Amino acid sequence: MTDAELLVYSDEYYLVEQCRDCAVPGYLIVSARSGACGLEDLTQEERAALGSVLALAVRAVRDVVRPLRVYCAQFGETEGPLHFHIFPRTEEITREYLKENRLERGAAIDGPSLLAWSRKRSPVGGDKANLDRVIEGIRQVMR
Repeated sequence: MTDAELLVYSDEYYLVEQCRDCAVPGYLIVSARSGACGLEDLTQEERAALGSVLALAVRAVRDVVRPLRVYCAQFGETEGPLHFHIFPRTEEITREYLKENRLERGAAIDGPSLLAWSRKRSPVGGDKANLDRVIEGIRQVMR
């Protein structure tokens, strides 16, 4: 998909895009437009806007995808611009994850492990029509 097809929202400080390398509909990446590499590098204005854009993205994913839980994470394991992962843990993803990770049944799910597992299992591709529908729904909520 092209950059324009993946973009769901942009403002003066942030871009919100469907994840490029994982086909989970509603898995969003929120990136600082300035290229800041860490929270400490953000300007006061960028810091002030960050909470609002993250909350808006989480609400949009919750409203459109209707997941069991929405993860919002910033890992910073690779060099590059500051970005946040907004990940919908759906019933289907949870069911498949627990099939392969039986030790977690009945316990709290390890969110970072589930996210890493899902990224490996859901490469780009899949149901483009559903992905397009979710992206458009998220765009509408975020407007």
